[in-house]
Amino acid sequence: SLVVLPRSTINFDEENISQLVLMNVGKLPILFKFQTNNVDIFCCKPVIGRILPNRQIPIIILLKWWKIDENIDRKFVNRFRLLSCDDMRSLSTHNEIDKYWRIRERVGLSPNRSKDIVHYMDVTINWEYFLEYKRNANKRCVVSTQNTGSTRKYSRDYSLSEIDVQLDTMS
Repeated sequence: SLVVLPRSTINFDEENISQLVLMNVGKLPILFKFQTNNVDIFCCKPVIGRILPNRQIPIIILLKWWKIDENIDRKFVNRFRLLSCDDMRSLSTHNEIDKYWRIRERVGLSPNRSKDIVHYMDVTINWEYFLEYKRNANKRCVVSTQNTGSTRKYSRDYSLSEIDVQLDTMS
């Protein structure tokens, strides 16, 4: 059984990063896959994965504020869909899990006809804050990166288009 925290709404008030936690409280491993109805302004990591029993995984969702346009439809309901199912095949690598979900999409298996569990999460965005933030940004921002193998930190200025390219390659 999969528990998602927070349970229903993903909020972007004054931070463009939101975090969810997926917890497997069941006895079998669980496979999961995230989808959004607005890939232009959201990036999610990891998108797919496997959670062992009695384990949890953090999910990071990024709002790409630099892609928000003044004319964006603020009444559009941004939403994430989380598909999950018991891992009866003992898939262990990222490639195996990716292949599993791709085959399911190609075959056209619907969550309604399978044993998938579907969670829907609405997104709330403080549009005024992020539009103002974008207006005030002078088209440059600083990205700090930490090398996980050491404590060395460094920063570099990236243009917004460079960040956009980097995030798109992560998807």
